[in-house]
Amino acid sequence: TPEAVSHYVVLRSTDGKNFEEVAKIPSDGQMQQNYKYEDYDLANTDVYEYQIKAISNEGADLSIEQVKLTSSSPKLSLYPNPVTDLLYVKVDLLRQAERLEIVLYDMVGQLINGNAILDFGVQGSKEYNLDVSSLDEGIYNLRVDIDGKVYSEKVIVVNR
Repeated sequence: TPEAVSHYVVLRSTDGKNFEEVAKIPSDGQMQQNYKYEDYDLANTDVYEYQIKAISNEGADLSIEQVKLTSSSPKLSLYPNPVTDLLYVKVDLLRQAERLEIVLYDMVGQLINGNAILDFGVQGSKEYNLDVSSLDEGIYNLRVDIDGKVYSEKVIVVNR
């Protein structure tokens, strides 16, 4: 007869060696084949490994499953920041994006005209540049929209 399951423990690793507990999931008492856990506390890395342990009512490990997941989130790099004239925006995509838009806003949310970039069918690593030499000193918000998912970064413009 199968042993009764008290709960499941989800462990996460970014290096495949050191695992930390990130969740305990209650059980209905029996071994289940379907697990659901959404991890929102992620580090800046491309690969995560998870272990899922079934724990008996007596506290023993009944089974351990291990899964490796690769992030599909893009990596954004801005440089130099602070910037005086040209801001370089590097986008690394793991899969093709149908539409990529880069826009710059001031701190009150006004779109800075003449600084928008629109690109289609982007894949891999691509670098764009924005001329900010005519802007006043200050903090700006760079928004990168990739297929409807928006990423924001602060940009500091300084005059020479």
